[in-house]
Amino acid sequence: MPTIELSRVSKVYGTSTLAVDDVSLTIEDREFVVLIGPSGCGKSTLLRMLAGLEDVTAGDVLVDGRRVNDVHPKDRDVSMVFQNYALYPHMSVAQNISFGLRLRRTPRGVVREKVGAVAETLGLTPYLDRPPAELSGGQRQRVALARAMVQESRIFLMDEPLSNLDAKLRGTMRAEILALHRALGVTTVYVTHDQVEAMTMADRVVLLRDGVIRQQGTPRELYVRPADRFVATFLGEPEINLLPARVAGGAVRVPDAVVPRGWRPAGCERVPDGEDVSLGVRPEHVRVGAAAARDGDAELSAEVELLELRGEDAYATLRSGAHRIVAKVPAESALRPGDRTTAHVAAGSVHAFDAGSGAALVR
Repeated sequence: MPTIELSRVSKVYGTSTLAVDDVSLTIEDREFVVLIGPSGCGKSTLLRMLAGLEDVTAGDVLVDGRRVNDVHPKDRDVSMVFQNYALYPHMSVAQNISFGLRLRRTPRGVVREKVGAVAETLGLTPYLDRPPAELSGGQRQRVALARAMVQESRIFLMDEPLSNLDAKLRGTMRAEILALHRALGVTTVYVTHDQVEAMTMADRVVLLRDGVIRQQGTPRELYVRPADRFVATFLGEPEINLLPARVAGGAVRVPDAVVPRGWRPAGCERVPDGEDVSLGVRPEHVRVGAAAARDGDAELSAEVELLELRGEDAYATLRSGAHRIVAKVPAESALRPGDRTTAHVAAGSVHAFDAGSGAALVR
């Protein structure tokens, strides 16, 4: 299976619209890489350049060391699954699956054999004679996957393939796509705006913004060690809590908070007195109630604004002066909107960022 390399790749539309800006990225053999970021960040453009559906303005796309910038899409040994499935409505499921094979003038017997095998794998055998209009969204997505699988390409490219499905079906399809990836052993590049897909599916996550890679690594690495404030806020549901703070007298002071002497998150020791910082605290690291207090905590007096039950856990939205903080609490918590309580934060659970640039103070 191939290694893919993007070497200083850029894409400019028209004369000035920079969609991808000097991106370099290596995708290893059999790796499942997820490109994620907000709308307009360049993730789908990168995928389409890999597929040959977009020209590269600058830089090189290499597969196993071979430059493929000028290679036609059909000659790149790539299969692509689109967001809208891209099925032909006038063709049956079998005809849709076999379309690429028939274009290559593959013998009919081989086509029947391959289509039958893939349909059996994906549970599509009863639907081979039906048109796509008679299938559910999940079944149509399976047809799109089958069409990619049957070509036996070495590279799978997937552009938000689950975005049109409901939440329950997305969970099922995530598991199916991962199982197929492992069974086929293909190199897969997957584009999504859904952080749940990125965090649960990827071997490696590549987070983009404004056409630039902001950070890449395992899902855990990006969550636990974000490179900057943008990465920290983009990944995590509910979103990380951000608190303004200032370094003063050898400690970090948070408005409206009681901060013990020497309370200083990692990285802030290098910040001069009088400088502002931005502190990030994940909801699971905010402890609520007097019984949760520990020596050395920063403490905020707060009022409960909202309690959201999510299965075995709940999330409490707290108002403390100018701050709104979300804390993860047990589902059986006695907290109710309007209650007064305290929120406790240990310095060791805080991410510190430069107040101006947003860069993490610890990498």
